[in-house]
Amino acid sequence: MEGVLVKNLRVTVVELPATVDGRLDGRIAKDVYSLFRYPARGVPLLAAVCRRAGFDDVVTLDPQYNRDTGRLDADDWKRLADTDVLGVSVITRTANQSFELAQKVRALNPAVKIVFGGPHPTALPEESLQFGDVVVTHEGDFTLPLLLERL
Repeated sequence: MEGVLVKNLRVTVVELPATVDGRLDGRIAKDVYSLFRYPARGVPLLAAVCRRAGFDDVVTLDPQYNRDTGRLDADDWKRLADTDVLGVSVITRTANQSFELAQKVRALNPAVKIVFGGPHPTALPEESLQFGDVVVTHEGDFTLPLLLERL
């Protein structure tokens, strides 16, 4: 219906762990950051603000903290193949595997809209746009729900 805001998008927000070689399935990096297993804050926050804005089908994937293997599993890949919007939070040390993820998801689902956010895309938006459709710079907690409404 014209003029009615549809909020039934399937949104998947991902934050990948750092790997030694920068590959999606590479060996998980062990460094000072891996000494403590603090839960991620950015991705769950983005999911919460999207749900509050009326988007009910929002899933977060953070294999570093949610899985023993540190990898995306078969259920994660099913979700990624069927998502409407993929949001990827990227720091520089996870940029390569994040871009690889975007390419693999695009191959599975050519219609997916890929949104990059985080410090790396904020600093290098043109690079991120080579692998995705939209870059959200700086904090995305206000921008992402507005972007989803326009999609």
